Amino acid sequence: MGQNIVGWVGLKVKGKAGDRVKLRFAEVLKDDGTLYMASIRNALVTDIYTLKGADREFWEPSFTYHGFRYVEITGYPGTPTINDFEGKVIYDEMETTGRFETSDRTINQIYQNAYWGIRGIPTDCPQRDERMGWLGDRATGSHGESFMFNNHNFYAKWLDDIEEAQLENGSIPDVAPAYWRFYNDNMTWPGTYLIVADMLYEQYGDERPIRRHYASMKKWMKFMKDNFMEENIIPRDLYGDWCMPPELPEMIHSADPARKTDGALLGSSFFIICSVCLKNLHCCKIKLKK
Repeated sequence: MGQNIVGWVGLKVKGKAGDRVKLRFAEVLKDDGTLYMASIRNALVTDIYTLKGADREFWEPSFTYHGFRYVEITGYPGTPTINDFEGKVIYDEMETTGRFETSDRTINQIYQNAYWGIRGIPTDCPQRDERMGWLGDRATGSHGESFMFNNHNFYAKWLDDIEEAQLENGSIPDVAPAYWRFYNDNMTWPGTYLIVADMLYEQYGDERPIRRHYASMKKWMKFMKDNFMEENIIPRDLYGDWCMPPELPEMIHSADPARKTDGALLGSSFFIICSVCLKNLHCCKIKLKK
C-alpha cells in the first residue's frame, strides 16, 4: 500500500464458483519477502472470499478492519494485476478542521505521520490482537487531535462508555468499553476520564459532558484517595513510561529499570493533574450539583 493504513482491501476477481481467494495482512516484510507476523501476535488478520462464478466480481469485507501496509494474496485465479486490488482507509467520521505546515520538511512529515495515526483511533493497535480503547493513549492525544479533527462527539460518547464501565466502588478500568476487565486502579490510565472532559470544555465549550459525568469523576477521585493515598502520595502507576527509549533500536522496552520513572512520581503527578481538572470543571461557571 506504500504506507501503513487502517482499513481493508477491495478485490476484483473472475473465476469459477467455489474458488477461494485468501488475503492476509501485515505491517512489515521479512528479508525473504514474506509477511512478518510476530508483531501481529494472535490476530487472525485473514480475509477469505468464495467466488460466485460471475463474469466479474468485486468484494470487500464489512465487519472487520486491519492495520497493514502489505497484503499477501493466495488462491487468486489467473494472473493478478495491481488494478485488481484497492486499499481503502477506514476511520471514524470526523471532519478535518485544522491543518499545519511549516517550511521544514521533517516537521511536516511528523505532522503527516500523526495525521494518519490519528485516523486509526480509538484503538491503540489496529494491526494485532489489541484493538481496544485504552484510556492512557488518549490522555494527551485527544487534545492534539482536536486541532486537526472535530473529535467533539466522538469523545463525548466515549465518556459515556467510561462511566458505564465504572464499578460501584468507583474504580475505573484501563480499557473502555471494558471488554478486557483491567481494573488495576492506577492513576495514569483512568485519569484520562477527567482530562478528556476538560478538553471538551476547553476546546469546544461543551458543558454537557461535565454535567453528565462530574459525580462519577468525583467518585473515582475519592475512591483513589481513600484507598491508595499515603502521606499525600499516591504510588499507583502500572505502566510507567511504557515505551521509554531503550538501549537498542531492536528493543521495545528498556532493560534498565533506572530508565523507568518512579510510580509514586507518576501516580501523584496524575492525581494533581486530575485534581486541577476536577477543580476547573467545577469552577467553569457551570451550576453543578455537588
